[in-house]
Amino acid sequence: MFQSGREAGRELRLMSKLRGCAGVVSLAGFVRKRSGGACYGTMVMELCGPSLCHRLIKGGPLGEKEAAKTIQRLAEGLKGIHTSGIIHPNLKPENIFVKLDATAVHEVVIGDFGVATDDPKEMSQYCGTGNHRRVGVITYELLRGYKQSREIELFRAGEFPDGCPLSDEAEDFICGMPIERLTLDGVLEHPWIVENCSNHMLEQYKGVKFGRELSVLVWVPPNGPLALGVANFIVVFD
Repeated sequence: MFQSGREAGRELRLMSKLRGCAGVVSLAGFVRKRSGGACYGTMVMELCGPSLCHRLIKGGPLGEKEAAKTIQRLAEGLKGIHTSGIIHPNLKPENIFVKLDATAVHEVVIGDFGVATDDPKEMSQYCGTGNHRRVGVITYELLRGYKQSREIELFRAGEFPDGCPLSDEAEDFICGMPIERLTLDGVLEHPWIVENCSNHMLEQYKGVKFGRELSVLVWVPPNGPLALGVANFIVVFD
């Protein structure tokens, strides 16, 4: 439920800008209904599977390969969001969802744009360490399990917990988020991501032919029926 029509209108406008953006929960439509002095609206959204939070609580931590593929998907999704001129300041496992027709846990989309913004003044508040740290914390939670509160607090304070059974590459990646402030391109090019996602990246493309005179690259998107869900809210005019 939204407190004002302006708040609801902003989220609808942002979701409309992100239509067709890979890695983002899709907006399929919007239905308006009036009752008295209020306008009731329904955003028709892509129906997704469980959140990463639910998946980690029920299934436990991911292996490094699945975790790296998940972070790769998130980085690609965030690049699309940023290219659209939008910042999502509330990225966390509760707002990341496994696709309904996913064949693996790393097939995720980003949702919940209630506090997202495309206002330049608001965006400037989120362009610091916080954005980098969120990706690092999510990576750590994927590998260690959700709600490892003591370890997470240490990590947020800039200390990497001792005794974590992670590879040197994974630790370097996680520590590099708040310290080196890796860009999204830096995330995608990091050795830990590249090593664990190389086969996955090749599977995204079909019909690649190499020759001295011609190279053809055709991307075939995954097939699957469009599944719709609904999210209800009320808009109260000021």
